[in-house]
Amino acid sequence: GLGTVLTQGIVTKVEGLLCEVKIGGLTVPGVRLRASETEDEGQMLIVPKAGTAVTVGSLTGDLSELVVLHVDHVETVTINGGRLGGLVNVAELTERLNALVDAFNGHTHQGTHGPTGAPLKGADAFSREDYEDTKITH
Repeated sequence: GLGTVLTQGIVTKVEGLLCEVKIGGLTVPGVRLRASETEDEGQMLIVPKAGTAVTVGSLTGDLSELVVLHVDHVETVTINGGRLGGLVNVAELTERLNALVDAFNGHTHQGTHGPTGAPLKGADAFSREDYEDTKITH
């Protein structure tokens, strides 16, 4: 029939833009991870971890042409094709930047007759709010 069918299953393996999902006693290969199989450099791709629960949908009403709609545990998320690289781990970046600020602020040049040159202007500490994009978290 043409009715929309939703069901749940467990991802058994992932290959590229497709995965295999165990639904009850049946393992279904070729389940799409994206709405289409079109190669697209700007794609949004959510890759589920093997062993995680997923909700899958079928627009054909049977087990052909299944698409993963929701994922419990994610292996990777690629947005806009991933061209910009990974997201920043904000806490670690802030810690490293502030260690650099501390080293900079505590640095003086010692000459044989004491400090040489004008002292460096102190640097301000970094705050994660200055560069954290909270629309996407990881």
